[in-house]
Amino acid sequence: MSNLFCQLWILLLFASTHGVHIDTGRNTHMVHWNHDQNGRDWEGLCRTGKSQSPIELTKRFSEHKRLPNLNFQNYFEHFGKPSVLKNTGYTCSFKIGKTRFSENLEVSGADLKGTYIAEELHFHWGSMVSKGAEHIINGRRYDVEIHVVHRRSIYNTMQEAILHPDGLAVLAIMIHIPDYRESGNYTDARHRDIHRNLTTLGDLAPHSHKRLHQTPQSMEDFLMLLPRIQEYHSTTLVHPAVTVGIILKKLEIHNFYSYHGSLTTPDCQESVHWIVFREPLIV
Repeated sequence: MSNLFCQLWILLLFASTHGVHIDTGRNTHMVHWNHDQNGRDWEGLCRTGKSQSPIELTKRFSEHKRLPNLNFQNYFEHFGKPSVLKNTGYTCSFKIGKTRFSENLEVSGADLKGTYIAEELHFHWGSMVSKGAEHIINGRRYDVEIHVVHRRSIYNTMQEAILHPDGLAVLAIMIHIPDYRESGNYTDARHRDIHRNLTTLGDLAPHSHKRLHQTPQSMEDFLMLLPRIQEYHSTTLVHPAVTVGIILKKLEIHNFYSYHGSLTTPDCQESVHWIVFREPLIV
């Protein structure tokens, strides 16, 4: 059983499916919605919007589209200072800052309206009995969906960008976990300990780990940091030598769906250009 599989399976275990929540910097202490009815009780645009996400994507969806390739800038550059990995209560969020050369991570090309600056990366997972991805691709829902959230460069903040139909671009990356389970048992005591810690998410008081941790060189290394943020609103620092490019290494970056949609949690603003990669990362 690979360590990467164990870490991702832990993600699947430690909560029920969460919707996409993009942190715009607003006060989120008072949240008046949940997923108890899978969004059926949400009001406003969530109910009346015409371009709501997520959606099911099929081969026919993009048969008529011949899009240019995506252009990635600085995705493999180291950061200029330590980054923050945070338990937001909805997901595990990684704040994306500037590179060591004070440059932004940017994406353009395809049918994007301009250049978009990376702001954060976060995960969406399910449980032992449900898949966690939000988008369905050719009838299939994958185990985990990773989002890299960007704002258009002409807008100064996420709060401003979210108000415009061209404000945000989100890269959606699926992860498939082969069924390597052995009757639900972990063969490694370390993984059992991590699982126990993560299942307490949200039950403890906020806490921060200020010490820098080993530089992640792969998705596996990155996920090994998750036990550091088992508590609600807890954070940990990630060494600046990490690159977001570790996610793109094995991805078919020229094979994707593209559509205009929305955030998938209230207020469900229709301000997102989605780039959904067709092929999953397999761990």
